[in-house]
Amino acid sequence: MHVTEKRKWQTSCVDVADGSGDLLVEIPPDLLQEQGWEMGQEFDLQLIEGAIILTPKTHGVAADAEG
Repeated sequence: MHVTEKRKWQTSCVDVADGSGDLLVEIPPDLLQEQGWEMGQEFDLQLIEGAIILTPKTHGVAADAEG
């Protein structure tokens, strides 16, 4: 998927506080629906040039972003 339009969402992250370093990210419902994501889905998170990039995980491995 190629991004042709820049869109921004503002949300918050919460440390799960179990020592794992994992975060909970509240993703707006419209973004979940648009991307076909589900509540409870796991993602890899990267910070690239000031943008947070979420890549869905598949069986513990990040899915191909071009998939």
